[in-house]
Amino acid sequence: MIITRYGNVNPLNETEINSVSDDIIYGNYQFGVMRDGVFIPKYIGRSVSGLKIEIRQQWTNKVVNGNKRYTHFRYKKVMSIKAAFEQECRDFHDFKGLDNIYHPAKPAGTDYACPVNGCNYDEE
Repeated sequence: MIITRYGNVNPLNETEINSVSDDIIYGNYQFGVMRDGVFIPKYIGRSVSGLKIEIRQQWTNKVVNGNKRYTHFRYKKVMSIKAAFEQECRDFHDFKGLDNIYHPAKPAGTDYACPVNGCNYDEE
């Protein structure tokens, strides 16, 4: 399995979102804030149909039309729906204080399990 790291931290605005490649279908992203030069993730997500579209949609919902004060984001490309789900699970368990309340749901029509040892998540 190839594990890629998240890319650079970018300001969360329309110009930077537009710089995300249209060619990235599967991917993960994090919205957050900068504190003392360190990126602090506050919201995590995945895309299975177009990363730029998903980032723009969530930015619009949570920042532009919502009350969230996320200022920065980062993202990464993955190679499959399963890889996107597994990364989102790892992020959910790794980062404390996320605005995500619930464990990431497994993709529709799959029986994927959370890859984090000790996690008993099994959505019915």
